[in-house]
Amino acid sequence: VGQGAKRQAVTNPENTIFSAKRFIGRSFAEVTRENKKFPYKISKGKNDTITIKVDNQEYAPPQISAYVLQDLKKTAEDYLGEKIDEALGRIEIGDVWGIGRRLSKFLRNYEVRTAKQFAFLDRRWIRKNMGVVGEKIQLELCGVSCLDLELLPSPKKSCCVSRSFSRPIEKIEELQESIANYGSRVTEKIREEGLIAQSMSIFVLTNHFNKKEKQYSSSIKLQLDYPTSDSKLIVKRAVEGIKRIYKEGYRYKKAGIILYELHSSSSVRGLLDYDKPRTDSLMRSLDEINYRYGSATLRLAAEGIRRSWHMRREKVSPCYTTSFDQLMIVKS
Repeated sequence: VGQGAKRQAVTNPENTIFSAKRFIGRSFAEVTRENKKFPYKISKGKNDTITIKVDNQEYAPPQISAYVLQDLKKTAEDYLGEKIDEALGRIEIGDVWGIGRRLSKFLRNYEVRTAKQFAFLDRRWIRKNMGVVGEKIQLELCGVSCLDLELLPSPKKSCCVSRSFSRPIEKIEELQESIANYGSRVTEKIREEGLIAQSMSIFVLTNHFNKKEKQYSSSIKLQLDYPTSDSKLIVKRAVEGIKRIYKEGYRYKKAGIILYELHSSSSVRGLLDYDKPRTDSLMRSLDEINYRYGSATLRLAAEGIRRSWHMRREKVSPCYTTSFDQLMIVKS
């Protein structure tokens, strides 16, 4: 557990268990595709349950979670120099993570002043008066883990890029330029994670803080012909969407694009995506050139050149660690 496990994950990944709690209460059939992401062996137990094999021994996920909690408890007691129960008796209820000013005042009215007193309250009373969150806090204090620490991030379900303009925009040409820029950026982001998108939405809105001007906001959901991460196709569809929701006579302050139904590019391929190898090679070359020579060195013509609408970044912090042009100069 802890740093020792992290070091072993490099030298002996097959026998290093992490994220075991995500398998608790699930059947083996539910995780057939998911278990391929883990270096350790996950097998089928009795009644379609999940077992994890370590050194020729099989363990259920709840067993592994219990071992981890026991080890963490012992580590905490060694560090504190006393039992956990004694330490909880010295912690004010307002200092417990998740219990704010309002809840601490409510609990003090019932003479609950320490974390230990809270840990020994009736769980049904906590559920009734503090909801599921309060119940989870009590279980955590009793040594039952409720907040999972995932070493493997959950897959993204959507990806968004949106910006406010440096000045209000009225012309559709400038809106098309901006959404083309955002489309290129959001597509670049999903390519970095090896994902492809099936659908997208475009939105625009005026400055709702300016009550003197007419207000308008709109969005549109668009389906792609097949799952893709091709900037050309996504930008083309985004520009079509802007044409459909644009209205004259309004001063637009912000626009954005959201990609939905994200999947791994290696596991999904569209029936009509017959040119995928060529497209992937082109996008890879585009990303490599922009990474080497700077963002937007190569870009689509739809993104424009002057981009006077571009967001102001006068107060942005210098990129001391990532840009040679912005390195700090020290004079002696």
